[in-house]
Amino acid sequence: GYGLGSGISLFIATNICETIVWKALSPTTINTGKGTEFEGAIVSFFHLLISKPDPVSALREAFYRQTAPNLTNLLATLFVFFIVIYFQGFQV
Repeated sequence: GYGLGSGISLFIATNICETIVWKALSPTTINTGKGTEFEGAIVSFFHLLISKPDPVSALREAFYRQTAPNLTNLLATLFVFFIVIYFQGFQV
């Protein structure tokens, strides 16, 4: 049957999913050396596109920022997630 280990694994997976969603969509602001930025990678991406006059520098900052979650981290996480799901479907 379903034991204690399955329940613990479910809570661990839920916590990891919450962290990923929070780092992607967090509307809170953080104070960095360059000023105040949004913590969430997607929220920050749209804010940078709207607020910066140069869209190339906005994209560069959204993908490679060092002080908070960036889009490269998010896309790498999604890539690994989908690769794992793909390999889980293999029949041996």
